[in-house]
Amino acid sequence: MSLKLVPFDQSWVSTVGDSGAPLLDIKAIYRRPSKHPETFNVNRDHAGFPIWDIVGGLPIQHHAKWLERGFEYVTLAGRADLVAVYNPDNREKGIAPPRDAEGMPIAIGEFIQNPKTEGPWHPAEYQATDAEERTDAIARLAADIQELGRERAELLRQRDDRSYRIPAAFMAAPKRGRPRKSVETPAGEAVPA
Repeated sequence: MSLKLVPFDQSWVSTVGDSGAPLLDIKAIYRRPSKHPETFNVNRDHAGFPIWDIVGGLPIQHHAKWLERGFEYVTLAGRADLVAVYNPDNREKGIAPPRDAEGMPIAIGEFIQNPKTEGPWHPAEYQATDAEERTDAIARLAADIQELGRERAELLRQRDDRSYRIPAAFMAAPKRGRPRKSVETPAGEAVPA
């Protein structure tokens, strides 16, 4: 199963009811970089990418506060939150269901990730997808280092994460892949081809 996260919509926060309070009382899953408890430095993997802490069930009406505190929105937290976003009564108030790149509404069923809860959040699927994306990011980093050099590869990642640095240990790690062939010279020495 491919994980499909519910994209954030600003109308969930900005649309208010008659009382002046946010119309939707929904919760979301957020993440932020994990920090070392003593130094407060961001914990990173062997390639220098941040390791994330997942936080669930935060009220989306405080979205700006979560962003200020370093959180990133991931998806809606539960089935009730998903149903509230798709509630037809909210459409006339300016809240529409999520749309695809062509502007077409996405069916609610596409966001049901957890068969037990029928909700949009499935921790195991999220971890599997995150591990897959991390493996792809590490492969792209290795390819960029090979093609562009360490400094440019690092600068590319700093566009998204200003504190990113390629760890020296990553540069020293043996490269995975096929071993180079060696050719024997007439003197009987093995030389890389």
